[in-house]
Amino acid sequence: MLYSEFILKAKDLTIEQHDNGLWYLNPEWQDVLCRNLTSNLDELTDNFLSGWYDVEDILRLEVEKRNTMSDNKKYVIDWIFEVLATVVEPAITSEETDLIKAATEFIKANHKTGE
Repeated sequence: MLYSEFILKAKDLTIEQHDNGLWYLNPEWQDVLCRNLTSNLDELTDNFLSGWYDVEDILRLEVEKRNTMSDNKKYVIDWIFEVLATVVEPAITSEETDLIKAATEFIKANHKTGE
């Protein structure tokens, strides 16, 4: 079996998605691979793996990649920033402007009546 075939099948067999959308590595990943693929990594052609720890690293990095790709936090944060910048901030600026105008008019009115 080619190394690339082995890795693709290993990812398909051992990486699962939870109901909440997060990806995880099946805790029994090594058993699943040994039962379904091969238990001898030396049988792989074009093999660059020095052992099962390399396979585990590859699978864990794939899980991390998938979770990063499916993470919507950045989109939500960008949306919140846009709402604040386009709706809330102008409204606050308008209120501040109105407050300053009212304070200025109040000071002018008090100044004229004080003379």
